[in-house]
Amino acid sequence: MRAGTIWDAVCTAVPAALHRDLPPWPNDTRPVEAGVEVFVFPETWSSSALGGGAGGQTITTAYTVIVADAMTDAAVVYGGRAPFVVPYATALKMATTHSSRRQ
Repeated sequence: MRAGTIWDAVCTAVPAALHRDLPPWPNDTRPVEAGVEVFVFPETWSSSALGGGAGGQTITTAYTVIVADAMTDAAVVYGGRAPFVVPYATALKMATTHSSRRQ
């Protein structure tokens, strides 16, 4: 399993978050591209976390993409896997924590 490109990660995660994963806005419309923030960073995972490898003995780098909608929540996608949804404030903390570790 490989990380792919940053563009692969973003081009897969953003449409999925907008059309499926993020909850609708209060007026029952879907979030739109202009209304979200996208954070992308590489992370190291055991391959078993990404659906491969033998018992987590292989380490793989994959991009984590956070598609954050300030009106609702944020979808977190890693390695192209189905995301989990977290509150917007949690997503910002995840993104800034990762950013500060890289400096």
